[in-house]
Amino acid sequence: MSDINVNDLATLSPSALDGDYYGIVFTPNGDTNKVVFEDAVAQANSNNGCVCLQEASLTIASADVLQLNSTPLTIVAAQGAGTAIEVISASVKIAFGSVAYATNTSLVIGSGGNSHYLEIDCLAATVSTMRKFADVEVTSNTATSIVENSGAGISVFSGDPTAGDSDITVYVLYRVITV
Repeated sequence: MSDINVNDLATLSPSALDGDYYGIVFTPNGDTNKVVFEDAVAQANSNNGCVCLQEASLTIASADVLQLNSTPLTIVAAQGAGTAIEVISASVKIAFGSVAYATNTSLVIGSGGNSHYLEIDCLAATVSTMRKFADVEVTSNTATSIVENSGAGISVFSGDPTAGDSDITVYVLYRVITV
C-alpha cells in the first residue's frame, strides 16, 4: 500500500495512479472510507446516483471537413446496449486558413442517422473563431431523438461543403445515460 501526500498530487503522472494508491470517499451519511483509487473512479463513473459529465474533442482537418456530409465522423463512441449518449453542450474552434468554406456550412451533432440535436452555421467564417452549438429546432418527433447504443457524430447538415481550407476542432460535454 502506498500513501499519497496531497502536496505530491501535482507531480504524479496519471499512469502512477493505479491500484496501489488510495483515495478518501465520503458516504451519504458523512462517513469517510479509504478505497483503491481505481475503484473510486469506477464508482464515480457508474452513474450510481450522480451525474457524471465527460468531455471529448475531435480536430478535423480541412480535407475531412470537405467530406463531412458524405463521411460523418464520430466524436463519442457508442457505449453499449442499454445506454445512450446525451450531448449537453458543444462548441467549435475554427483555425481559419485562407479560404472560407462555401455552401453547406452548418455543422450538426447527433446520433443514429437522421437524429440531430445540436447545430451551428459556422463554416463560412473568415477569421479564426470559437462558437457554441445551439439546440436544433424540433421539426419532428425523431429530429432530436437520443438513440440507444449509438455514438455522437459530427456531420454537415445538407451536403459536403465546397472550397475552404480551415481545420476545425469540435468539443462536446456529454453524459452516458441508461435507457
